[in-house]
Amino acid sequence: MTNKEMQNTIQFILDHQAQLTINLDKLGEKVDKIADAQAAYERRTSGLEESFQMLVNLAANMDGRMDTSSAKTDRRINALTAAQERTDHQLAQTDSKLNALIDTVDRYISEGRNGRS
Repeated sequence: MTNKEMQNTIQFILDHQAQLTINLDKLGEKVDKIADAQAAYERRTSGLEESFQMLVNLAANMDGRMDTSSAKTDRRINALTAAQERTDHQLAQTDSKLNALIDTVDRYISEGRNGRS
């Protein structure tokens, strides 16, 4: 190998080494950007996880409140139903007594007593 060929070979290797160094630097910059993006993603994910957990807790709390409210509503409806049944029974008794009174007054009037003894 001549001196010129050796210098060309050395220059070729140095040029490729320089290009490799540039490519590695660019790759390092890209890796740094990816690492920064991943860190930002992890922060956002952490925030989303906290928000999601808060929503789960709120939903569980609301579910408990709804169960309590539903139970109270059921008790109140049952109390109103019982009161309505008592009212219906008392109204039926009142109707019966009123009908008996009307019958008595009708007999009294129809028998011609009309206030005469």
